[in-house]
Amino acid sequence: MWPFGEAGPRVEFDLDPERFPALTLNGAAFEPEVDSLRFELDEQGRRAAYRGGLPDAGGRFVMDLTSRGRDAVRATVTLRDLEAARLDSWLETPQLLEALLGSSLEALLVREAPGAPLDIALRGDRGAVQLALAGGRLTQPADALAAFEFALDDPVFAPFVGSLLPWFRPTLEGALLEVPVRLLDLDVVQGNEAASSWRLELDLRGVPLRLDGVLGSVLADPEAGLLLEGSLEPVVVRVQAGAVRLESASFSLGGEPVALTGEVQLDGSDSRIEASLPTSLLEPSLLGLGDLPLTRARSDSRVSVEFSGPVGSERVRADLNALQRIRTFLESLLPLGG
Repeated sequence: MWPFGEAGPRVEFDLDPERFPALTLNGAAFEPEVDSLRFELDEQGRRAAYRGGLPDAGGRFVMDLTSRGRDAVRATVTLRDLEAARLDSWLETPQLLEALLGSSLEALLVREAPGAPLDIALRGDRGAVQLALAGGRLTQPADALAAFEFALDDPVFAPFVGSLLPWFRPTLEGALLEVPVRLLDLDVVQGNEAASSWRLELDLRGVPLRLDGVLGSVLADPEAGLLLEGSLEPVVVRVQAGAVRLESASFSLGGEPVALTGEVQLDGSDSRIEASLPTSLLEPSLLGLGDLPLTRARSDSRVSVEFSGPVGSERVRADLNALQRIRTFLESLLPLGG
């Protein structure tokens, strides 16, 4: 659809794409294939629009330029069938927009005047988000929280969530449960990965989960690692410089609250996570307690455990002082029939 009505004089003519200026977004230039241009002039101002294809991004575009009286030129660009992976590359948000929105996007870019911030509205199969680009900084307005819905059988869901929470695994394969995900804050400083960050909230309360990997391996009974719906509170993570920091990650294990703190690399190359775990659920041999009957530990007894190293090959280190207190207590019970 063209952004014109039927009234007003117009002229339409063919353009030579080789002589048409390249479009730019955040310093990235791409050559458009321009199909045609329309121009409208009346006593109130002037308006022009051109449309065509974007071979480098696999999409189509319509650009609308409007100026009324002495007002500055307002530019609006509509992009359709845009490759999300290419947009992630342009905006320096690697894999984020593609994971949240889907592989193909629609985008509306609006700049009220030359030099003004560029407002970006994006829509995909899983939701929509509003962003602003100004002075080499891409941000999410404070009142523009973005919500998305994932299905457990979505091929993007498992690797995306697995990179953020590698120790939790959904137990219903192929289930059509919807998982709400919210983008809480995005602040990308162009050319400065260390200063760029984004925050997500994942709500897995409606999904049965199992503690996986090293977190599940420290439990004496594997069934203790089965988390029923509602056991895991909404998780908030901040991603910065390739690392995922757990800002809020708590769940119920054996009726006792557990909170995870620490960081894990997005690529799984390293991690350092701490948790205070109920003593009675732990595997004694992993903690160096031999065959001592941990089930006899006090109900409020807990051990601080640290997991560190590459995901899948983490080292386990427990609080030695706590272990010694537990050992002394449990050994005192053995002569009584332990």
